[in-house]
Amino acid sequence: NKGIEKFIYFFSAHYWMIVKYLGISVKTKINSGFRFQCHPSSSYSPLFYFKYGEHEDIRFLIKNSHLSQTFIDVGANIGLVTGYLFGQFKTMYLFEPFKETFNALKTSIDLNANSGVEFKAIQMGLSDDDGFIDFVDEGYLSSVNRAVGTHDKEGQKIIKVEVCKLDDVLPKNFNDCILKVDVEGYEEKVFLGSKKLFDKKKVKLVMFERLGRTNLTNIKTFFSSYDYKLFCINNDGQISTKDKDIDIPLINLFACPSEVFPSLVF
Repeated sequence: NKGIEKFIYFFSAHYWMIVKYLGISVKTKINSGFRFQCHPSSSYSPLFYFKYGEHEDIRFLIKNSHLSQTFIDVGANIGLVTGYLFGQFKTMYLFEPFKETFNALKTSIDLNANSGVEFKAIQMGLSDDDGFIDFVDEGYLSSVNRAVGTHDKEGQKIIKVEVCKLDDVLPKNFNDCILKVDVEGYEEKVFLGSKKLFDKKKVKLVMFERLGRTNLTNIKTFFSSYDYKLFCINNDGQISTKDKDIDIPLINLFACPSEVFPSLVF
């Protein structure tokens, strides 16, 4: 936050702490114009503390939103990234498999029903095949509910969620998109279920979260096989394609077709 925004978000942060302490559900509108129904038990803090959470990455997506009129949010959760990018796209596909989180997402979407943006919210996860998978339930509106992986331990609450391939759920006349994937280490499966999109270079830009549980070696091989360039945005806002930067856990990584990379706006 810069300038007057420092003061605005200073007071907004205190307002949020009071609301959360009292357990009150409130509506708020962020800079993009998107209206949220904020539930005190959820991770809405970035809305009240910052103009943009993960600001360099979000600004980069906004600068390059001209690449497509369609945005796909896989692991949309409460819709934070969707809200930040509101107004940049004509159509927004939102995938969230966890029932309570999906309902919270849908409540906020309904507040923006007459905005001119076409929302397609789907209560489903994405994978490399259709069916059901085991899912770790970390609690009501948690931001880290996830597919069961090798890092998970016994004793956790496990539920079943429905999944499908992204290639199969989109319309046959689908053109292109910008893709965001935040699935707590399950990215490889999402990409494997999107082979047709990547093969035809319909994914013009993708952002995904790289965690310690992310199989980055396989993902690098996947993008290389489809001639996509993998890169990250450093803390200073500079772009890097170097492995020493890309291999750092707990950051967002990006990829785009090699022919698109030179035209990106940084």
